[in-house]
Amino acid sequence: MAATDPESEAGPAIVATENNTTPQNVTIAEEGDVILVLDDGKKRIRVSAALLSFKSSVFRKMLGPHFLEGQTQRSTEQPQEIQLPEDDPHVMGFLCRLLHNGRPDSAKYSLDRLANMAVLADKYDCIHSVNLIAETLLRRWAAAGGISYGKHKSPTWAKFAATALLLRLDDIYVQVTRCVVLDVFTPYSVPLSDCSQLPTTVLLGLEEQRTAVRNLLVNTLATRTTGGTCRMNVCYESPTGSTFERDIARRLGLKHWPPNWDLQPAREIFDKLASQPDIWVDHTYKCSHSNLAVVLTHAGLQDLVRDVDSRAYGICPHCARQDKLQSSCEHVETLKKIPHGDSLRQLEGTTT
Repeated sequence: MAATDPESEAGPAIVATENNTTPQNVTIAEEGDVILVLDDGKKRIRVSAALLSFKSSVFRKMLGPHFLEGQTQRSTEQPQEIQLPEDDPHVMGFLCRLLHNGRPDSAKYSLDRLANMAVLADKYDCIHSVNLIAETLLRRWAAAGGISYGKHKSPTWAKFAATALLLRLDDIYVQVTRCVVLDVFTPYSVPLSDCSQLPTTVLLGLEEQRTAVRNLLVNTLATRTTGGTCRMNVCYESPTGSTFERDIARRLGLKHWPPNWDLQPAREIFDKLASQPDIWVDHTYKCSHSNLAVVLTHAGLQDLVRDVDSRAYGICPHCARQDKLQSSCEHVETLKKIPHGDSLRQLEGTTT
């Protein structure tokens, strides 16, 4: 019995096996005049030369008069065969379906296939023809709980970000890198063994931004809770300690303050801090005079968290494509205007 081709919606096809050398025929364009031959002839995809030429500059040149493929007569009755031995047959079928305005089966595509499709679309210079449908597919995949930032399961954020960058989906890329700054606490090099498309400058920029956000929170709180010199009887004694570090660690469920950033993401600390009621901070002095406590109000803590949170504005896609250091980026103000990417933040362990 014939098996159904996972890339085709046109009907059943015959799958080649060790004992069956019949090629797997996939029809994407019913009146197509070109057949792409892949995997040593095991897969044949019928497509439209006119549509491929319109959407891909590489196919346009290949099928034009200056190449052998373009000098061959072709028609629906006698389609021209083009050998593509280096390309993955499933990914090419997926790409061709998108180029022919097909609707891929949402149950069949995965992040790996989207990522590989992006690489192939870049090779054939047709990213501009598929990035809108690819954006829809990426957002659906993320909404289904696909993105992992590495707390409870293997991280997928790097491949997701690299795919968005390659497809020039800049808003998605900025949003997910912002989430990475706030939600990832492991080394950024961990998920990159299978994702070489993400430039090293992006990793450096993520680490720089994450460190800056952490330090800003700790240093701002330290400044706001520092007691002044004793004013009683012109004593001017400086404080020798305060209750802040012990109290804030207890309130946030931490062993100490500042927190061990290797154990929890910044966003988790921010959320807990923003939910705290007023915090009274007492100071100790060598003198025996009584001094007023410093108060961190609930509203003040929320304002602080919002300010620090806004400094995680993600990574610039323009600089990333030029492999340019983020520290020399001139587009920060533009990045800040892009909506925050909390819609791409999935609560790992609660999604399927």
